[in-house]
Amino acid sequence: MVRTIDEILVSHAMTKNPVVINPNKTALEAARLMRQVGVSALPVVDSNRRLVGIITERDFVWKIVAEEKPYDTPVSEFMTRSLIVINEKETLSEALRLMSKFKIRHLPVVDDKGSLVGIISIRDIEAAVI
Repeated sequence: MVRTIDEILVSHAMTKNPVVINPNKTALEAARLMRQVGVSALPVVDSNRRLVGIITERDFVWKIVAEEKPYDTPVSEFMTRSLIVINEKETLSEALRLMSKFKIRHLPVVDDKGSLVGIISIRDIEAAVI
């Protein structure tokens, strides 16, 4: 039986326990980590593992390269702070709606307590429904 995006939960398609980065790390450290693990976005967490931001390839292009900032710029200076997140119990349809509305390709996934439990991307959604 084929399930639709209205039936599949985010928790079934997300990347669980995503690789994260601390806001005190540098742009170079973040870029190397992203390359090493093969991701295009990293949730940023503080020392208590509380979600405080996200960095994406777009952040690097627009905020580091285009502004000619040094590679030792702390993640905290160029991460996206105004986060759009989704609960793990929501559907893929809701994830797509948020991604479309805010023109983003990655959503940090949180549980009912607001703790980071995953990340979902457009590719994750494609893989879940194809």
